[in-house]
Amino acid sequence: MITGLLIALMFLLPVVVWVRRFYRLDKKTFSDAVPYLRRDNPEQLEELLNDVLEASLLLNLGHRQFRKEQLKRIRLAQEFIAQRTHNASILQEWGSTEQERTRTTLDKDVRSAARSLIDACIEYRISALWIRIQLQMWYMKLVFLPKVAPPQIARLRQIDSFDLLGSYVDIKKAAEELAAACGGDYQQRLIQVL
Repeated sequence: MITGLLIALMFLLPVVVWVRRFYRLDKKTFSDAVPYLRRDNPEQLEELLNDVLEASLLLNLGHRQFRKEQLKRIRLAQEFIAQRTHNASILQEWGSTEQERTRTTLDKDVRSAARSLIDACIEYRISALWIRIQLQMWYMKLVFLPKVAPPQIARLRQIDSFDLLGSYVDIKKAAEELAAACGGDYQQRLIQVL
């Protein structure tokens, strides 16, 4: 079964990559990027990843009720992380466009800010992918193995040096710095959206 799953993933992954490339804009300017950004819910994600609240739920709810609650919390965490990953992808494309543009403008401030944004987005997307896979595995384990103890999702907030909440704040700061370096009303418009 696992072999079949791995073979299916091996064949489906190139198809997914091709489809994503097909629908992606080649160069995403600031005006192209802003309409695609999604609203963030930092308070709700922080609440989902709060270890004190999760421990309280574990103590106050029965095993069956806590399992149901964790299933809901896992789905919500997946959704919020997917929204942030989407935004990181869009901002990374904008950063790449601005970095490419500096080849002709030779603006070192924009180049540096764009590089910082790209690096922050790449780090977030890679780490968030691992976290989303882990959440999906836990979700499937809870659904198919009812006797398994529910996992504590709060521990995914900090993995080694990666902080799920703090790293997204770093992306927002890097995007604001790039917007400020680009000039105009970019920074104000970005703050309104993010």
